[in-house]
Amino acid sequence: MKAYSKEQIRELDRIAIEEYQIPSVVLMENAGAGAARIIAREMGAQKSVAIFCGKGNNGGDGFVIARHLHNNGMNTHVFFLGEAAQVPVDSDPGINLRILQNMKIPIREVSDVDSLKEYKDIWQNCDYVVDAIFGTGLCRDISGNLHTIMSEIKSWNKKNIAIDIPSGLDGNTGEIYGVILPAELTITFALPKKGFFVQDGPNVTGNIEVVDISIPKELVEKL
Repeated sequence: MKAYSKEQIRELDRIAIEEYQIPSVVLMENAGAGAARIIAREMGAQKSVAIFCGKGNNGGDGFVIARHLHNNGMNTHVFFLGEAAQVPVDSDPGINLRILQNMKIPIREVSDVDSLKEYKDIWQNCDYVVDAIFGTGLCRDISGNLHTIMSEIKSWNKKNIAIDIPSGLDGNTGEIYGVILPAELTITFALPKKGFFVQDGPNVTGNIEVVDISIPKELVEKL
């Protein structure tokens, strides 16, 4: 499986958005919808999922996934690491968050490990965890409350599905940024990342599936 750098994939996105005029929110929709189909296949019937969403585009992907799983009758629970009110309403994540709110899908805010434990009756009964916390933009050690929250989630030993990349993994080097949520399955978008196959990457990505988010094929062929 050929792999690509974060910078190459970021440039693909930029060209698709700026030169081909594909709205970034359309790419997010394609990514989330494709991931949701794979998750539904993996989960099967009568299963429940806890989706943990961060503040950036990875969290936005998680919101799209939650909508599609909910619409398909899956038992779906959304947890947001932060305050939902702080997500800009006109951003791609904000647009998809607002859709969930309009659908009356509960968004459970988690600021620290104590607030996470308040929802124990929900997450302890979930069969799967979807990790949509950090994407490929992460370039620093995870610390403070986020480190504690992720360590707590890791301790549950649930079946983790990573969205685009396991949170805490560098997409180029395979380095772990302080803490990692190891995945049984990584659903990555557009192209595989180099970090999946070097250093700690092979130990934390699990099986890898690539979702086509409709980047024009001639752009990919030029890489």
